[in-house]
Amino acid sequence: MHSLKKQPAPLLCFILGMLFSITASAEQQQDIKQLRFGVAPFMSPVALIKRMDPLRQYLVDQLGVDFKMETSAVAKDFVKRTQEGRYDVIYTSPTFSLLAMEQTQVELVATLEINNAGVFLVNKQSRIVKLQDLAGKRVGAPPAFGFLGQLAISTVKNVGYSDMPQPEMIHFNSHNAAVSALRLGEVDAVMIVEFMEKHLRKKAPFYRVIHRTDDYPGLTVLVSRHIDQSIKDGLQQVLLDMHKNPAGQKVLSQISFPGFRLIDRAELEKVRQFIPSGK
Repeated sequence: MHSLKKQPAPLLCFILGMLFSITASAEQQQDIKQLRFGVAPFMSPVALIKRMDPLRQYLVDQLGVDFKMETSAVAKDFVKRTQEGRYDVIYTSPTFSLLAMEQTQVELVATLEINNAGVFLVNKQSRIVKLQDLAGKRVGAPPAFGFLGQLAISTVKNVGYSDMPQPEMIHFNSHNAAVSALRLGEVDAVMIVEFMEKHLRKKAPFYRVIHRTDDYPGLTVLVSRHIDQSIKDGLQQVLLDMHKNPAGQKVLSQISFPGFRLIDRAELEKVRQFIPSGK
């Protein structure tokens, strides 16, 4: 007589199935809720993370996704990590955005609502009043291989100093470092991004603006193609709607951002001329 094997009770099968489903769902949620948000180092790392944290927290509250914000002390390190696919969401310059779209699996999400420009600053007591007065002077700027660094080089080059000595361009790791150098008298002028100048203006300004460049697309948000489409869509909508609600408006004011808008690849092409050769 053959012995009958005991079959699992229906209730036990149901419980085991539910436990497996819950575990798998929890693991999936854990993956989704650990997204790296890489921010280009336009300020020193500590100052940048502190300034951008209200945006990070706003996205957490709106999307239910925990964004871990990261940056680097040196722009080249940030670009390298971007090329390696380290970040799920990226906030970077328009030239680096073009390179990232060509070299990695990312797509456009949004850009700042108001286009960017570079502004040249001098100390209030300086006798410099126009770009022509920078002949033979020390001019600080962001990293040379970045968009603003290249814009500074191009702007100064196009002045045409004829027989006068050319300005000496000194490139710093961040806009903050350049501003500090101006404050300490280590340079005679600096060029930084305009929204940084607006942020500085909230404090007692020690400088004057002597020149503003043309407008170009601003800092841009990219997202990895490897994350869930619902998160991409949600992130885009939350950014585009920030200016429409009080909580979003408060955050935009805290970080001195005008809000976000859509951007396409064709608009970004305007800055291709500022990608250094060999990149």
